[in-house]
Amino acid sequence: MSEENSLELPLILLRPGHRIINLGMKLKKISDALSVVLKIIASMNLKVLSIITGNVTDESQPSTVSIFLDGTEVKDEMLESLKEFLKNDPFVMYVEVNETGIEGFGAEMFHQRLILLGQRAMVLTHHAIVGLIRGLYERFGEEAFALLFMQGIGVGKEAIKRYRELFGKKELILRAHEILLSVMGYTKRAKFTMISEEKFTLLLDGLIECETLKGLKMRKTCHWYRGIITGFFSELMQKEYKAEEVSCINNGDKECILLLQPK
Repeated sequence: MSEENSLELPLILLRPGHRIINLGMKLKKISDALSVVLKIIASMNLKVLSIITGNVTDESQPSTVSIFLDGTEVKDEMLESLKEFLKNDPFVMYVEVNETGIEGFGAEMFHQRLILLGQRAMVLTHHAIVGLIRGLYERFGEEAFALLFMQGIGVGKEAIKRYRELFGKKELILRAHEILLSVMGYTKRAKFTMISEEKFTLLLDGLIECETLKGLKMRKTCHWYRGIITGFFSELMQKEYKAEEVSCINNGDKECILLLQPK
């Protein structure tokens, strides 16, 4: 797999000059239903731009689906016909058609909340991350180290609670953390290496915190995430841990590496 693979979250679409339609539905038996819905859309010569499905844990339960359509050349009457076709399909329990009213701008308007691993979530954009992390350094200089570190400790201590519920065993928790760091956008790649029973290193390739701080000439800059893993590991191992940043991209290194060991 290429290291450059990236996912543009399909919650917002920008297509200058286009009319973007958001089709929201509740479906029964999603595997069969989605096939039927896409055939109906294709029969009306509508172009699908993206599809979002809710987490399907039980096919006997209704599933939510949100589809973006290019409606640039579509008349309102055709959209009404599409809605009526879908409402009359036995697989479709509910359907609505949404538009933002802004040309070229589409938004996923069917779902009201974002959920990740069963808990409420939100998306932090580039501007929010820059304002949160880089803004602290520009305002407080090196004193921002301590602020970010302490904030991170609280995040890590809260996160481990959910990991324990979901994964239980220490080795599974560590593997899940490697995966979720990448899936949730913290890094491109993360890897724990056990040095001894209580001593680990953690490689972080493309840590967003440090990439955000490039150019500030602050030497090592993994302080927020260093706090997260400190709180995380201290709760996981049931003893006080410390995380030492032994390499950092802002110190001229290829990757960021943390050394984790008891205090």
